[in-house]
Amino acid sequence: MGFPRQRSMLRQVQLEFKNVNKSLMHNELMLHTPHTDEIENCCSTSALKCFVKSLPQLRVPNSAAKVKATLIKNLQKKIIENSVRTCSATETQNAVCRKCESYPERSTKEFMDSLETLLQMTLERLS
Repeated sequence: MGFPRQRSMLRQVQLEFKNVNKSLMHNELMLHTPHTDEIENCCSTSALKCFVKSLPQLRVPNSAAKVKATLIKNLQKKIIENSVRTCSATETQNAVCRKCESYPERSTKEFMDSLETLLQMTLERLS
């Protein structure tokens, strides 16, 4: 099977994600959250950027702040963006994708569940 570097990086991101999610202080915060069934064709990369844009707002204890920062940094890497992308670069560039603010606001739990689903679907597609 192809894509070993991408799968390895995605697994690392999933581990960081789980550590952040475990320590997340769920509160009344509502975040614009793309559900996987709301992401238009060729807009997975755009949706990932929406998640990355909102991640800094999540509250974690100081002990998890470094892991959260690493997760955000790794989600912004080209290898992850390219892994999430489901269309060619040209198709993705030409796609008309929703703005982050157009997605409904959802709880931090729903936000994290949706991001986890996007990462899992990407890993399954590359396997």
